[in-house]
Amino acid sequence: MAARANDPPPLGVTRDKQLAVVDVSVALFKWSHGIACNLKEVAVVTGYYYAHVRRWGLPLFDGKITRSEFITWKRKKMEETKPNEANGQFVLPSDRPQGPATAARQRRLAATKFDGSLRRRGSAAS
Repeated sequence: MAARANDPPPLGVTRDKQLAVVDVSVALFKWSHGIACNLKEVAVVTGYYYAHVRRWGLPLFDGKITRSEFITWKRKKMEETKPNEANGQFVLPSDRPQGPATAARQRRLAATKFDGSLRRRGSAAS
């Protein structure tokens, strides 16, 4: 039986070619015991692709970061994107480009606010 594209990879096998050389058990041991991990090991233990982890801009020392440093960095980043008290929505930092899904959501919210209701495609006009 062939695996479908959406099925998770078998245990111990990663889809990211960069992470194929990382020993998952060693990475998890380092992460849980506060030993510094390189970016590939951080990608494995956090469940993200290596390319995503590289774009995060983690504060590395000799190319490595500990779990406690990662948590501190993550909390700092979350404070930067705190919800706006006025409308309860998250505000992204202005230095990041807006993605297509975010733009579509903002258009949908603006249309809802302006029109009062969402009109679905294909519905008959009353």
